[in-house]
Amino acid sequence: MNTDRLESLSELTAKNCFEKLDLDSAGLGSEYSYPNLPLCIIDTVFSIGVSYASTRNTVDRFCRFLGAESTSESFSISSFLSLYHTYSPQRMAAEVFGNKQRTSTVNGILKAEAVMMFSEAVRAKDVEYLKDSSFLLNNEEFENV
Repeated sequence: MNTDRLESLSELTAKNCFEKLDLDSAGLGSEYSYPNLPLCIIDTVFSIGVSYASTRNTVDRFCRFLGAESTSESFSISSFLSLYHTYSPQRMAAEVFGNKQRTSTVNGILKAEAVMMFSEAVRAKDVEYLKDSSFLLNNEEFENV
């Protein structure tokens, strides 16, 4: 397909979207507006290779377990990791997340353990809160951890 044809197809698609979709009332889902970094990490890890409904249920179970603190902007990575002092990754999977999924079907670790490891890597970069997490974006050193 030539470039001119692609451009006119793109323009036609955009025109149809503006004419037929109610873009003024479009919004992002709740998964795009978590109040704190631990919930973002839980969502990120538990969404690997599964339907999003499963991920949402896992996040909801965690929030019910923790209560009001889970929806606070001030819920830090260190506060989240302190749960792992009481609960092993196996207990976090079973009792807190209610989800024993693994990162892979072959030699994968529990996603609950992957969440802990991801959170530890974030804390090692002195990032505790969502508002500070932009430091991690496009950070090659962090991505290679």
